Amino acid sequence: SASVPALCRLAEALALTPAERASLFDLAGKRDPVRSQDEADELPAELLAMPSRFSAPAYLLDGSFTAIAWNEPAAELFVGWLDEGASSRNLLEYVLLADAARGLLVDRAERVRRLVAEFRADFNRRPTDARMQALVERLSGLSTEFAHWWQCQDVLNREGGERLFSHPVRGKLKFFQASFLLASHPEVKLSCLTPCLAPA
Repeated sequence: SASVPALCRLAEALALTPAERASLFDLAGKRDPVRSQDEADELPAELLAMPSRFSAPAYLLDGSFTAIAWNEPAAELFVGWLDEGASSRNLLEYVLLADAARGLLVDRAERVRRLVAEFRADFNRRPTDARMQALVERLSGLSTEFAHWWQCQDVLNREGGERLFSHPVRGKLKFFQASFLLASHPEVKLSCLTPCLAPA
């Protein structure tokens, strides 16, 4: 029944480590108001280099679904998002607004529905995050698809599974995507795509 200010005072008085402080707020069922909303900016170089360790497409997303690191295979696959000519590195903006995504994503309508629900789940965990709020306002004004699915209030965990692409150069491609949360930075997600046999 402790209030958030009381929990903050207790954490400061006990000089709790970040893990201890997070556990304290988790046990109390409260959100920590001073928890960093820019943890991705603090990622060590070793973690930012992680996608380059993979031979298949791999990328890191921050809490606002913006790519912060990726490898060359990911840049080659995601035309208009991770390649040099991209205007935005945000995954939501790409899938919802970029013409390149409409041609690349075979099951785009379903991907939009799931992606908005995944973002909603993250947003609900950090409703005061200014970057996420600004992104919601921007996309609501630019995309009727986003506005529709956002109002539905659906939530989903970011899950992997089969991903189909129609690449402008390589043709039909099929991958299995796996997504992971970084234990030290739980807002950051690592996505890896393992090639499968080409779809018939």
